[in-house]
Amino acid sequence: MKCANEGRIKAVQCWVLENLPHQHGVNALAGRAAMSVRHFTRVFREQTGMTPRVFVEEARTSLAARLLANSDMPLKRVASRSGFLNVNVMRAAFMRQFGVGPQRYRLRARA
Repeated sequence: MKCANEGRIKAVQCWVLENLPHQHGVNALAGRAAMSVRHFTRVFREQTGMTPRVFVEEARTSLAARLLANSDMPLKRVASRSGFLNVNVMRAAFMRQFGVGPQRYRLRARA
C-alpha cells in the first residue's frame, strides 16, 4: 500500500490508519483534508496510485490479516476491530485482495 510522501493526503492516511474502526467516507476524508471531494480524490490518486476507498479497504484488510494470523479472535470481532461493517463485507474484501476468504486465509497463515 503506497502512502503519500507529505502534506494533507499523508495526514489523512495516517489518521485513517490510526482510526480504522471508524467509517471513512470520501466526503469525510476530503473534509479532513480541507479539500473538495473531487480535488481530494484526484490528488489522492495522483499521490498514491489508488482511490481513497481502495486505500481504506486495503488498510482494513491488512489489519484483519494480521489479527487472523496472530490470534484466535472470532471472525466477527476481527471484522469489527478492522472497521468492516460485518463479516460478509470483510470476506468480499479478502476475496478481492487475496483470492481467499478470511477463514482460509487464517488456515494458510498458520500452516
